[in-house]
Formats: sequence, C-alpha cells, structure tokens
Amino acid sequence: MSDHGQPLHVRVARALGWIYCQRRGFHGEWLGCPPTPGGRWGPGWGPDREIPAYDTDWAATGPSIKEHRISLTLGECTRHQECSDLYCATNPDHRKDDCVDHEPLVAVCNLLVALRPGLGAPGP
Repeated sequence: MSDHGQPLHVRVARALGWIYCQRRGFHGEWLGCPPTPGGRWGPGWGPDREIPAYDTDWAATGPSIKEHRISLTLGECTRHQECSDLYCATNPDHRKDDCVDHEPLVAVCNLLVALRPGLGAPGP
C-alpha cells in the first residue's frame, strides 16, 4: 500500500476518475463515486459504490486496458536486468519500464496509475 494507505485497486479507481474514495462498512470495504457520462457523479455526491478489485479482476480492468491501448509483454523490459519473469505493461504514450510486476494485472494497474501524474508512483 502507498499513497496515504490506499491499496492499488483504490489508486486505480482514482486514476480512472473515481472521487470520494474511502474505507467504510463493517468489513472495511472501499467505497467511492465512479465517474458517469457527462462528468456528473453518483447520487448524493458521496461514496456509495464498492470500488472494483481492479488489481485482481480482469473483467473490471479489461475496458481500461482497451481504452488506454495497453500492451503486456513478458520478459521484454529494458530497465531491469533480471526481467525474464516480469510482465511489463506499456501504452503508446508511456514507454517507461517502471510498470512491471510478477503478476500481469498488477503491472497493468501500475501503468494506469502512472498515466495519471500526482496519484502516486506505481507499487513494487
């Protein structure tokens, strides 16, 4: 965790435009307001929807992978000497190899966060 104690899926949600992200509920779920077409947010302007598990659920992250034209490769990063088992996520506008991880979806999530400056650096 980083970025003020927020887990990766919450940082991804913020990068995708969610607002009012906060931990609530009996089990400490993360809730927020997702962006809606036209730039308006959900009812009550408060956290009323559970944030998807972007870092573990391909179905939740898939639309963002397509929208941001993200490519994923295995063992083809240039900055890391020992990268044969690392996935590297890139898009045409972001060619840094800092979006790597042993898990492909985590690498993608790190890139989504990196595409939005000011939301915190990608996790390890």
